[in-house]
Amino acid sequence: MMLVQYIIWGLWYSTLGAFMTHKGFSSTQIPLAYASTGIACMISPFFVGMVADRFFATQKVMALLHFLGAIFAVAAVMQTQFAYFFTFLLLHTICYMPTLPLANSLSFKQLKNPGEQFPTIRVFGSIGWIVAGSIISVLKFDKTEGMFYTTAFFGVAMAVYCMTLPNTPPVKSEKAITAREILGLDALALLKDRNVLIFMLGSFLTCIPLTFYFSATGIYLGDNNIEKIGAIMTIGQWVEMGFFLIMPILFRKLGIKKMLLLGMLCWALRLSCFGYADGKNLLWMIILGIALHGMAYDFFFVTGQIYIDRRAPEKIRSSAQGLLYFLTLGAGMLAGNLVLAQVNARFSHVVEKVGANDVIEKVTVYDWPSIWYIAAGMSAAVFIMFALAFKDTDAKEEKKA
Repeated sequence: MMLVQYIIWGLWYSTLGAFMTHKGFSSTQIPLAYASTGIACMISPFFVGMVADRFFATQKVMALLHFLGAIFAVAAVMQTQFAYFFTFLLLHTICYMPTLPLANSLSFKQLKNPGEQFPTIRVFGSIGWIVAGSIISVLKFDKTEGMFYTTAFFGVAMAVYCMTLPNTPPVKSEKAITAREILGLDALALLKDRNVLIFMLGSFLTCIPLTFYFSATGIYLGDNNIEKIGAIMTIGQWVEMGFFLIMPILFRKLGIKKMLLLGMLCWALRLSCFGYADGKNLLWMIILGIALHGMAYDFFFVTGQIYIDRRAPEKIRSSAQGLLYFLTLGAGMLAGNLVLAQVNARFSHVVEKVGANDVIEKVTVYDWPSIWYIAAGMSAAVFIMFALAFKDTDAKEEKKA
């Protein structure tokens, strides 16, 4: 389940920018398309909390969402006007993003010992992303409609497979769930703690330059004459898997604050590598930048989830994680793509060149060093702010844990 769940996302997300560039969409439209995932992440907590957890079996909801998502993926790729393309892509992500927490929820309810068993299950999500990138590159779909048709194929296959999963009925409760609980507003009480407030603010701000990586790397690799974009970008997931296995050791050695700061530093270094390597044929530096993404993801996101779980009282832990999800993958990614759209508008321009068969083509030229250094500067600023303001007051307890 977890393998195919992440294959579906990985088939189009990393290479969407390269596809849209190939299709002639503008440099400002590409970040807006990526913003669809942020919007969907902000909506999905409502759906999961109000519908899936209360009225229908989880596996049936997942099956329906994956089937509808497959239809919208095909509908999106058939569009030539951005407004229609964005609309169907948004509908696809609105169907897909809720299936991520649903897959986790189904696992937690079915496993006898989730604390020990789930990490082994979840690592197949990273493997799924690697498989997706390899499929795209082997089939040479890095810049073509094939990535969406393949997404739809796996979406339908997943819909069928979900109906074979163990029955996971909705939670029966006499108490009506409220929008406050779904949005994690109960967790706002945690923000009275200065360190939690700084952590939440830092997480939101960090996701703004992080978005540059997700939304622009595919285009950047294409501009640097790298063909197998999907396969190259899986390097980050390989590294992510490796560091995921050694994280318990790093926790004992470094503690929460140093782990979070190391993640932020990796993002700043990664973006700087991209800026320096542009146009210099420094493939090794580009690969290093992609590899740093795997380290940064583990050190910041996974560490952050653990930090919030430890700081939140048991009765609001789910709300706290929901609030973190909303601020990072939702509001943070949305804000990041809106910022990237403005940066692209400032540091890109369209030129005409003679293409195949002597046809005049319009091509977008990006000032990549400026774009990446701006993102790196934002990451560095958040790093400094966090280093000065965040206090690891429970360092001894964290080390003992």
